[in-house]
Order: sequence, then C-alpha cells, then structure tokens
Amino acid sequence: MRIPEGRVLGSARGVNVREAVQQAMEKKLTGYLVVMGEGIIVMDEGRILHAVLRNATGEKALRRLLTLTTDVEAHALDEIEMVLLIKMLGIEIGVQLNHVLTECHAAKGREELLRKYGIQEPSEIEVESIIKRALEE
Repeated sequence: MRIPEGRVLGSARGVNVREAVQQAMEKKLTGYLVVMGEGIIVMDEGRILHAVLRNATGEKALRRLLTLTTDVEAHALDEIEMVLLIKMLGIEIGVQLNHVLTECHAAKGREELLRKYGIQEPSEIEVESIIKRALEE
C-alpha cells in the first residue's frame, strides 16, 4: 500500500517520538509523521487520528511508537490527500488518540518521581499488612 506522500516538511534524526508528536500537535499538522522503520502517526490539525506500527494499529500502535527514539519525518497533506489516506487506512472519523499521549506522559512522570525519590512499590505482603493494621484500629 502506497500512502500519499504530500509535502515533506522536514525530518530529524534520533528524536524522541513523543516530543516530535507534541511539536506536530502544536503546529497543528494535517498529515502524518513517519517513524522510520516502524510506522506512521496520522494527524488532522494537530489531533492524533490513527497510528500504524507493523502488526498493530490505533491506540496499541501509538503507545509503542511513543516510546521510541528514532528518525522522524513530517508530511503535510492537502484535503484530497487526507481523505485518500483516511480511506486507505480505514480510519474511523471522530476518533482521536490524543489521550494516549497524556496517559503515557502521566505514567512516565510517576515512574520518574518514584525513581528520583527512591520510592518502591509496596509488595502484596506489605499491602495486606497495612490493611490488616488499619482494620484492627
């Protein structure tokens, strides 16, 4: 399947895909980001519509792509090219995946804070002990 190339806006080597997506959102990209050797992220006026990654699509693909650091290329599409891409990929109109970016960011922030302050998740035994003590009081 050959997707519309559109106009190449630029490319960057060795970038964090999450940051590239955030920049594309800020610039209100209508088109897609090619995550080299991995997949694409389709956007309309800065909203994430769809993602494709080898054997995954949608939210699952986007979650995986956002973890990568690789080469990224931005392509702008006109209205006709965008309609063609939507039809080719079977993108459901009205569905957005922007929430995935926020959720992944929150999870990453939590992990960084735990690591920064040396906090460890409580074990099952510790949780049971805490609950037991609370119920005894």
